[in-house]
Amino acid sequence: MFTTVVGSKAHKVTKTKVHRAHTWRNTNKLLTRADDVLGVKTGYTDAAGYCLLFAAERNGLQVVGVLLDDGNERRFSTAEKLLDYAGDQIGLA
Repeated sequence: MFTTVVGSKAHKVTKTKVHRAHTWRNTNKLLTRADDVLGVKTGYTDAAGYCLLFAAERNGLQVVGVLLDDGNERRFSTAEKLLDYAGDQIGLA
């Protein structure tokens, strides 16, 4: 369920007796900008700045990374570069 939610642009939950209906919208631009991205989470706090937790498949392995205090838009291009670098390193092993 986790990978379904974090890897989708939007995830809808229907209303039940316990909770109202919800639609979560994913702001992780890596979902459309990089290959084999599994998604995960964007964030912002005053202390940490713009953050991104990201995961992708590279050369048959899952790669996970975290960026703290990167620029709002820059965090996505930084993550793309890191994923490409990781894939290159895995390919050399």
